[in-house]
Amino acid sequence: MSSNEPPLPLELVLNILELLADDLLPGELSRLLCLSKVVHKSLEPFLYREIDFETGSLAHISAFLAAAESKSPDFLRRSVRRVSLVKDDSYGHDWHRVFDALQKCTNVQGLAAYVDLPVSAEFMSALDRMAPRRLALYFSIIKIDDLRNCHGLRAITHLEALEQDLEPEHLKFIVALPALTHLAVNYEMDAQEMEVILQRPTLQLLVFLLAPASRENLGLVAPANFANDLPVRDPRVVVTVYSEWTECTWVCKKSYWEAAERFVAQKRLGLIEKDRFWTGNFHQRESIDEYEFVLP
Repeated sequence: MSSNEPPLPLELVLNILELLADDLLPGELSRLLCLSKVVHKSLEPFLYREIDFETGSLAHISAFLAAAESKSPDFLRRSVRRVSLVKDDSYGHDWHRVFDALQKCTNVQGLAAYVDLPVSAEFMSALDRMAPRRLALYFSIIKIDDLRNCHGLRAITHLEALEQDLEPEHLKFIVALPALTHLAVNYEMDAQEMEVILQRPTLQLLVFLLAPASRENLGLVAPANFANDLPVRDPRVVVTVYSEWTECTWVCKKSYWEAAERFVAQKRLGLIEKDRFWTGNFHQRESIDEYEFVLP
């Protein structure tokens, strides 16, 4: 059955199962029941692999919250890998329940979060417990002491600062994160700011993000000029575009991280000019592999 086809009516499904059960011996039926339980237990965590509080259905969010309250603590650890959180009261969520549930999601790979002021202690506690490896967040709205006390941030390898400017103390904190290898920002930096970041020897990428690739009026000359005017020209620096604000957390989908890594690798091989930093709009292609980083 195609995913676009409507499900069979419940009454019909029950009739089919009754006919099947009538033809089975008790031992066969028992084995089938055991198998169905194993299948259910194995597949149920995949229902909650991605939790999206911005565009996900209320039914899915409600099911997630119910699971958090009724299942064992290990269930959400095995289930949730990616969270998109927009804390907006217009969505009608019970945020106390939401943050209680997120504290149980202790194996999160990616978190993209847009939270309002004041940033609640509940959110910081959930962030601490989730300990995401990839994080997109407005850092400047969070007190620096609260960031320092959030030990879950120490696991971050890929980070995007969503704001248009970072306070010096916030930038210094980010650069000092022990596991950080990839950093993306959404604004121009002066030479001093770039040098603060690039002095970190374990940093693999500093990515400057420009207007969403989905915008029809995305210009291709302006980004090239932006790249040409970079005050520090380090081989780890890349200028590129993004398509969605949650792209920092993507693992299995085409993302700017993947494009930037490929771009830097090709530059190291001498396939791209060493003074070139702009990837071009790679989102126009089906995959990164077929994109050759040739300027239009």
